[in-house]
Amino acid sequence: MTRAWGAFLEDFDLLLTPTLPVPAVPVGSLDQNAESIQEPRDWLEHLFGQIPFTSQLNMTGQPAVSLPLGVSGDGLPIGVQ
Repeated sequence: MTRAWGAFLEDFDLLLTPTLPVPAVPVGSLDQNAESIQEPRDWLEHLFGQIPFTSQLNMTGQPAVSLPLGVSGDGLPIGVQ
């Protein structure tokens, strides 16, 4: 994965993504002890489904920042990374 990101960065200086694919998730929605979580893999799949854009940069040690640059109709922050 690190090499793939390195190859990407040879052609591009910046990757701009939303922080989350949806507005801010409700408190407790990432609870690893929730009844719907039967196996550790279930929780990881759920977790990475909620943070599909930020995890690659975190895992490869790339510098990144998430900024709350918008607000949803419900008043929740919308972030850009």
